[in-house]
Amino acid sequence: MEREHRRQWLDLKVEAIQQLRADYPQPGCRRELQVISRPSFLPWVSLALHPREKKEVAKKAMLVRATWRRDIDLEKFRDPVTRLKYPAVLSPTIQFATSEVDDSFAKSSLDFLGALRLPLYTRDESISLDGTMYEVALGSYLATTTFRFHEDCPPQWQELKDWVSRWIADLDDKSRSWIAIAPSPTAAD
Repeated sequence: MEREHRRQWLDLKVEAIQQLRADYPQPGCRRELQVISRPSFLPWVSLALHPREKKEVAKKAMLVRATWRRDIDLEKFRDPVTRLKYPAVLSPTIQFATSEVDDSFAKSSLDFLGALRLPLYTRDESISLDGTMYEVALGSYLATTTFRFHEDCPPQWQELKDWVSRWIADLDDKSRSWIAIAPSPTAAD
């Protein structure tokens, strides 16, 4: 990849992560949890849990999945001739979908994380060139916490990492019904 194309790819990655972190509000719900998985060689995925507001009796909790199709965007950089076929400034190819989840799933997820005890800071001097990076953002509005860690996370955060792996696997159930939606973020985190 040529120098200018490398810079453009890095700019695209920055834009993609900003869009993955954005809130995609669902009527009658408020985002309380977001998990982002950023594997080295696969699409990056954000899963955001939106429990229903207490007054919204008829609604279920919602999940919003945003997927950056890195494979599609990387193809645009395959070689200099291919790159010329696309605009100079690219927007990330992000696909969105929603799915309902039981309130009990939303409650148990938030209850587990609310009871989890781990240090807010840990010294980590490891270096990694590939693998999966995770982000876990908890809370909404005025009280939020975000953890970022590699799959080889600090030992003090291992319980959080194990929970994230299980949570993603639970939501990756092939029988889950996802409904594609058009993007309409209102605020970036």
